[in-house]
Amino acid sequence: MNVINDLIRELMYQQDKTIKDICDDTGLPYFTVKSVVVYNISPTTDITDIILRSLGESLEEVLGLY
Repeated sequence: MNVINDLIRELMYQQDKTIKDICDDTGLPYFTVKSVVVYNISPTTDITDIILRSLGESLEEVLGLY
């Protein structure tokens, strides 16, 4: 299990965001976001921060919780 992937999926669920919404907000390619959300591929630090910021969080805040 990947905690970051789970957190991203949970935030997306809470905010009713789709993969397309994240792509539109971040400019990231669809396959990149789908790989994180659907295929549970661990994102790079940069990709993680970009996605989390589009969901109103930051990697620094999340890491501070652990």
